[in-house]
Amino acid sequence: MSKKFKIGIDYGGTKIEGILLDDNGLQIERKRYSYEKNYLSGIETVKKLVGEFDKLSSQICTVGLGIPGFHLRKVDW
Repeated sequence: MSKKFKIGIDYGGTKIEGILLDDNGLQIERKRYSYEKNYLSGIETVKKLVGEFDKLSSQICTVGLGIPGFHLRKVDW
């Protein structure tokens, strides 16, 4: 049975970071890129990371993407 790899992407406001994990959850590779703060640049950066990790693992990996946000709290004035 061959190993299955997973990619995790952290899409932040100042950088996009990716991690490649093996099927035991051990880190194989981690990369971080800054990007221009626009949609197209962000998508291209994610594609670049996924492509690099797929190539490194010699397979098409599953991908999880986290995009942190903020919590709005209702304020009574």
